[in-house]
Formats: sequence, structure tokens, C-alpha cells
Amino acid sequence: MTPLALLATVLLGSLGALLRWLVGKVAPQAPWWSLGIVNVAGSVIVGVLAALPETFWTYPLMVGVAGGLTTFSTLAVLMVPPTTQEIARRALWPLALHLVLGIAGCALGFVGTQAVL
Repeated sequence: MTPLALLATVLLGSLGALLRWLVGKVAPQAPWWSLGIVNVAGSVIVGVLAALPETFWTYPLMVGVAGGLTTFSTLAVLMVPPTTQEIARRALWPLALHLVLGIAGCALGFVGTQAVL
């Protein structure tokens, strides 16, 4: 990676992280929804970029913006249920929803972009 590509990735990663923070501030009482929004949006971004011809900006946008926007660590923290009785409600269903919507978003971004090209 060239120094310019590294700088672009770092700056765009900062933008992605800032966007994630802003979405969390808009919906502070609904961490699952805000987390779902950023994770699916990041997946769509990666799908769109994967469908486009590779340029200088491909990886800085994928790793920077999409990587800074999405967050597995926050998802992992929210997955830990306080009791074993809450495992299905608080861990399994949300995890399945994030996984399915993330993969669907990436696929739709990829297929949609290829259809437009």
C-alpha cells in the first residue's frame, strides 16, 4: 500500500467511525437499530465497491469508510446476555438478523451495481 493510499484509508476510516458515532447519537435508546443500520450500510458499501472496477479508491473506501462504519466489537458486547434465559432474545435472534441483513445488503449492493453497469 502506498503512503497516499494509507493516508486515504486512515482519513476515510475516521469518517466511517464518525458516521457510526452520529447514527448512535440519533438513536441512543435503540442500540440494536443503530448498530444494524451501520452494519448493513457498511455491507452495502462493500458490495457496491466490489462490483465496480478496482481503482485507487477501492480499498480506502472498503477498509476505511466501511470498516470504520461497521463494528463487530460493539455487536459482540451487545451479544452478551445478562442471564442464560435471555440468550435467544438478546443474542441469537439479533445475531441472526445482523448476519442475514448484512449478507443480503452486500449481495444487493453488488448485484444492483452490476445491473446498473
